[in-house]
Amino acid sequence: MTNYRLQNTFMIREPVYDLKKYNSIFSKNKNVDQCLINLLKDKQFKEILFVNNRKLYYKLTNINKLNPDSKSYKYLIKSLSNYFNRACTRATPYGLNATVSLGKFSKEKEKNTKFIKHIYPDIEWLNKVIRKIETDSEDLKYLYVTWNNVVVRDETCFKLLFVKDDNKKNLQRNLKITTIIETLNKFTQNIISVKKLIDDVQKKLKINNRNDILGIIKILVGNNFLLTNISLSNVNKDNFNDLIKTIKNIPKEKETYKLLIDIKNKMRLYHKTNLGVGIGILKEIITKMSMIQKSENYIHIDFQKEDQLLSVKEKPKNLSKLIYFLKEVTPNYNKSDYLDN
Repeated sequence: MTNYRLQNTFMIREPVYDLKKYNSIFSKNKNVDQCLINLLKDKQFKEILFVNNRKLYYKLTNINKLNPDSKSYKYLIKSLSNYFNRACTRATPYGLNATVSLGKFSKEKEKNTKFIKHIYPDIEWLNKVIRKIETDSEDLKYLYVTWNNVVVRDETCFKLLFVKDDNKKNLQRNLKITTIIETLNKFTQNIISVKKLIDDVQKKLKINNRNDILGIIKILVGNNFLLTNISLSNVNKDNFNDLIKTIKNIPKEKETYKLLIDIKNKMRLYHKTNLGVGIGILKEIITKMSMIQKSENYIHIDFQKEDQLLSVKEKPKNLSKLIYFLKEVTPNYNKSDYLDN
């Protein structure tokens, strides 16, 4: 039998509130609805709710004006209850509902730890901003492009499979191979600036109008046959800063660049705030982000608790036997069986 041993460090997620907080609301001797509404006076819970669901947050500001017997009132109370329940009982791995931290076993008592908020632009908003920039003819001139290496070729056309497009049901895009498409494919096997690409194609094919070439490049970018440097960098860890650096060099986007710098600074400021005092900054951030591009989601927030101590009298014994037992009673599926069923 394999010999397992317990590591001294571990990762832990825990709800922001505890069951004591939960029980203080859901007591038989209290008006639960009013207790839930009173939570809206709690600055910490208000920020948790704002991050979870902004629409619900704004609707709840008028809950006292509603008839308690109305469907709208009952819906809001139920939603409020669900989000409070989540913050008390579920270690949801996003938003401000729960903290994530590294811990270690210790016989010492747990010390007061610091809570840290991390904020990033939501990937949905970033994608929309990128799409807006790369499909603008003037902005496109200042970008770099490369051929999408998932495109396949047959005798007469290039094919891009599994395209996600909300407006189209087909899962394939076809691009007829013409002289200019063949040339663009050849010149974009490595990343190249759009300006140089236009120069090279114009020189190769003797095309007088540069805008004609730019128009075709724009179509290829819009249909994902060509990928821009900003779309490629969006998968990087530092994608927001990469976007800012790129937009800085686009003359038409000077105002966008200023807004992005302001958003970045506001995010740094929010990062330093304690739970319960950040809603005003979040509202400013979202307002400025919406000035650049409208989106359903704007921000992504994670909540971290500094390394903590888990006070235990004694570490678990017979760990190897326990893990061996759990392995024996746990169903074991092959990957193919899982996919088939």
